[in-house]
Amino acid sequence: MTTFRKESKLFLCDLSKAAAWMMRRNVGQDHWWRSTVLTAQNNDTDAPPIFEDERAAKIFEEFITRGLLVQRSAAVDGSGQPAYAMKYDIEGWDKAVSDGRPVYGLWLKVKRSWLLILITFLLGCVLTTVENRVVGFVDGLIDGRTAENGEPDGPANGSQPIRSETNSTSSAAGSRR
Repeated sequence: MTTFRKESKLFLCDLSKAAAWMMRRNVGQDHWWRSTVLTAQNNDTDAPPIFEDERAAKIFEEFITRGLLVQRSAAVDGSGQPAYAMKYDIEGWDKAVSDGRPVYGLWLKVKRSWLLILITFLLGCVLTTVENRVVGFVDGLIDGRTAENGEPDGPANGSQPIRSETNSTSSAAGSRR
């Protein structure tokens, strides 16, 4: 594996960890972010992923490039540093998480939509049951209509069914008496 590819893969994994933490930690539209939340300068008790300052800045730049963070006014806290708000783009954040950790990204999607999956499954079961009952009802109506018209239950060509002579004496055997 080349150094570039290895570095890219590690970066995507770090990006994924940061995106998952930011999605989990997001507290509303008035909440603002800086790259320092991903460094040791953050004293949040929610255990953020800790990166070096340069790595955290690169991760934030990637979020900005992807359109997931939108710049707010620089005067958020009077420091003069730009602050960012999360853009509510669930698909974009899911992609950021999935790029570095595809299985975890899939788990987040399933976790968020499990109720929809369950409802879809149950609705399919109910519709199948209703369909079977309707088909059975229609078959019963057709059979009843056929019997009312006087059509025989046997074959359409009018031939009589062949009589089985199992356990009966043949006519030849009966004439010997």
